[in-house]
This record gives sequence, C-alpha cells and structure tokens, in this order.
Amino acid sequence: QRRIIKTGIDNPDFSPQKYRETRQILVEEFLDGLEWLGIKGNEIEAHHIAGLRQTAQLFEGLKRSEFPEMIKNLHDAGLFTGNDPNNLLGMLKEAHYPNKDYPDINPVHEYLTEELGLYGQKLTGDWGADIRDLKVEERIPIIKEYAKVVKRSYKIAEIAIRDALDQRVQSIVQKQ
Repeated sequence: QRRIIKTGIDNPDFSPQKYRETRQILVEEFLDGLEWLGIKGNEIEAHHIAGLRQTAQLFEGLKRSEFPEMIKNLHDAGLFTGNDPNNLLGMLKEAHYPNKDYPDINPVHEYLTEELGLYGQKLTGDWGADIRDLKVEERIPIIKEYAKVVKRSYKIAEIAIRDALDQRVQSIVQKQ
C-alpha cells in the first residue's frame, strides 16, 4: 500500500497499470538493436530516477494540500517523481541494484544510497526529523541538493548500463 501511495505522489493518473505499460515500452526500447545479446525482457527493470523512498521522505510532515506546491518545486528543480514516465529509465538488473554476481558494476542505487541514504535520511534526517516542521518554501534548498544528486545519477546509470552490456558481450565472445 505504501509503495502505491509513493508512486502516485506526483500524479495519481500514473497508476500501476500505466507503470506496466510504460515499463513494457522501456523494455522494448532498451532491447532495440541488442537482440543479438539474447537479453530477455525480464532482465530489464524500470528504474525510478528520483527514487520512491527518497522522494517520499521529502514530503514528510506536509499536509496533503501542500503536495502540489512541493511537486511544483520538484519540477522546477528538473525532477519528476513516482510513476511519471519521465521518471523511469530502462536498465539491466545488474546496473540497477547491487548484485554479488557482478562485483565490477557500480549500480545506480548503490550511488543513490551512498549519497542520500536508503530513505533520503542524509538530507532529511531519520524519519524526516530534520524537515518535518519545515514549510514547503523552506525545503527548497533540500530539493535543490536532492536534484543535484539525482541528476548526477544519470551518468552513474549510463556507466553501469555500459559496464553490464560490456560484460554480456565479453561472456558471448568467451563462449565462441
């Protein structure tokens, strides 16, 4: 239930059904031209660029009526949230989360957790203690810092995807 609430923080029109449709499009786009690698659709995941847990933490202590202003500030900082298709990126599983079978890949969520904490607590304090009593406009510096970290994650994701693809190619070449 909490995950469904987090995915709809930005726009309740981005339902779980819409997410599945977007995910399918991301898988098809990711695999286009890579068929020769034999990657299966279930090996591609939809990465939430602005993480669900970390973004939800930024809303800690706000009234529901304050959400639209908070969302506007996130958009102004260049971020989308929840299941908004603009907040999703297709990537190989091993580039997404840490995997002991792929120790040479620095997955994007490892970077985000190092920079922000699993729940964003490095910016918001444990359980949002550092921001809980702040008004939306007082959160703008935190939103800007969050946006900087999230935007840097694009490059991390790109490198992780390339490393994962390189390992797959090397595996094919070694088998030949």
